[in-house]
Amino acid sequence: MQSKAARGVVAVVIAVVVFLFVNAAITAFTGYNPKAQEQALIVGEAQQSKISADKIKILTFNTGHGALGEEGDSKKEGGKGGRASADAVLKNVRGIAEIVNLSNADAVLLQDVDVDSHRSRYVDQLSYYITNGSYMGAFAADFKVRSTSLLPPYKKVNSGLLTLSRKEVLSATRVSLPAGYSGLSSALNPKAAMLVTEFEIEASEKKLVLINFEVDAYISDEKRLAQIEAVVDFAEKAAQNGDYVIAGGSFYCSLDDTASRYPLNDRNRWEPGNFGFESLKSGWNLVYDSAVATARILDKPFDSSLTQEERQVYLCDGYIVSQNIDVKMIVTVDQQFRYSYHNPVLLEISLK
Repeated sequence: MQSKAARGVVAVVIAVVVFLFVNAAITAFTGYNPKAQEQALIVGEAQQSKISADKIKILTFNTGHGALGEEGDSKKEGGKGGRASADAVLKNVRGIAEIVNLSNADAVLLQDVDVDSHRSRYVDQLSYYITNGSYMGAFAADFKVRSTSLLPPYKKVNSGLLTLSRKEVLSATRVSLPAGYSGLSSALNPKAAMLVTEFEIEASEKKLVLINFEVDAYISDEKRLAQIEAVVDFAEKAAQNGDYVIAGGSFYCSLDDTASRYPLNDRNRWEPGNFGFESLKSGWNLVYDSAVATARILDKPFDSSLTQEERQVYLCDGYIVSQNIDVKMIVTVDQQFRYSYHNPVLLEISLK
């Protein structure tokens, strides 16, 4: 016959199991379940209507949800993964907004923008970036969950892709990428997507199509490659009627030949993939600046005094551009990862 203490332990175990089961069921059945394609949110007002074909500047910047600046790290990459302070989040968000505004870009592709998230102290970054720079913006969620944990403390995430412009956004669509997670983990993790925005061009019947994307970092190489190929395939199809197409964002693979330039040691818990882009059709270009790394491994806060090899950085942010576009300049803006664990990449083009 069980003792009173043993029965108490059994009761506690049963209660915990029931609690986890109910919490998992609620999370699974109330989780974010977007369609393959759906209209994205458009907010703010444009200051101008059309984009000039002669000179267009585009900035892509993975903001690290405002909580992964120079002081940030991640458990998934070997760090401690502590929650960022409110002061750190505000510093990062203000710094990112300043970079965006100083770029004077015609369009800005931001990834990892938090709207209402525990990890970034619930700072509404979407509203801040739009109002601070007087932009029109399109937003598509790619990570919405009541909590990333089934046990308290609960850690809500509401985050996504944001495309900013002072030009009129003609349309904005959220397009799902192939699933990176399955089962219950699908409800607790991001649902990768593209944010596709269209702009009118001065003296042209064609449109400029911008694809803002971020593939999942912490999935298998096979699944990550499937998401990259989906971005490439969508971009190529979007250009079939003669429109100008640019896809910009975070590939989370070392772009082409950059892995040897930025060596990563085998002690890292995580590292980016190393894929080729042979599937790009003739005339299409993969565009990046090999002179400056665009991301860092999040095993510890950033230390600018370390050598390049000790820093453990890599290059995973860039663009895919259609064959009817002339690339005039591509430069990674070296911010020493002060406000995000990515550096912004500025592209200047003209349309043929």
